Amino acid sequence: MKRLGLLLCLLLWTAGLAQAGEVEDLGALLASRGFSQEHTARIMEQVRLARENGLPTAPMIDKVHEGIAKQVDQPRIVRAVEQVAERYAFARTRTRELVTERQEAVRTANLLAEAMTAGLRQEEAKMIAARLQDRLQEQDRLQEQDRLQEHESSRTTERNRLVQETMETARDMSRYGVTSATVGRVVTEALAHSYTAREMATMRQAFTEQAHIGQPESIAHAFAQGIGAGQGANG
Repeated sequence: MKRLGLLLCLLLWTAGLAQAGEVEDLGALLASRGFSQEHTARIMEQVRLARENGLPTAPMIDKVHEGIAKQVDQPRIVRAVEQVAERYAFARTRTRELVTERQEAVRTANLLAEAMTAGLRQEEAKMIAARLQDRLQEQDRLQEQDRLQEHESSRTTERNRLVQETMETARDMSRYGVTSATVGRVVTEALAHSYTAREMATMRQAFTEQAHIGQPESIAHAFAQGIGAGQGANG
C-alpha cells in the first residue's frame, strides 16, 4: 500500500514537472514571437488558472500555436485562448455533480468541452447535463428499491459509465457535423427513455457506422425519432 502511495505521488510530481515545462516553453514562445506584456500576461493567466483548477492546458497552448501558424494577430489569439478556457470552465461547472472521483470528473468535463469545440452549444450542453442528472437520480432510486443491491463500487462504476458514454455520444455526433439542436434531442431522448451505459454505447457505435456512408444529420434525426417510438439503440 505504501509503495502504491509513493508511486502515485511520483506520477503526480512527474506530471506537475511536465506541465511546468510546457508553461515555461509557452512563455518563451510568446517572448520570441514579440507578444506584448499585456497579451502574454492574459494568456499565461488563463493557463495558470486552468492548472490550478485541474483543467487541461494543452488546448490553450495548442490554440496559441495554431494562431501563430496562421499568422493571426495577437488580440485574436488572446481571445481564442480565453474562449477555450471559458469553454472548459463551463464544462467543469456543468459536470461537477455528475461524478465524484477527480479523475472521472476531469475526463467528463473534457468530453463535454470537446463536444462544444465541435459545435455543441451551451444551451444543449446544459440540457444534456440536466437530463443526465435526472437519469442518474432515477437509476439510483431503482437500485435502492432492488433487493439484490449491488456493491457501492459497482453502482458508482455504472454511473460513471453512463456519464462517459453520454458525453462521448454528444461529442462524436458533434464531430460528425450534426447540429447542436439535433445532438441535444438525440441524447436527451435516449436519457428520457432510460438508456443504460451499454445502450448509449450501442447507439453511438451504430450512428458512427451509418454516418460513415450516409448523411449524419439525417441519421441523427432518424435515431431521435426511433428512440421516441420505442425502437432499440441500434436505430
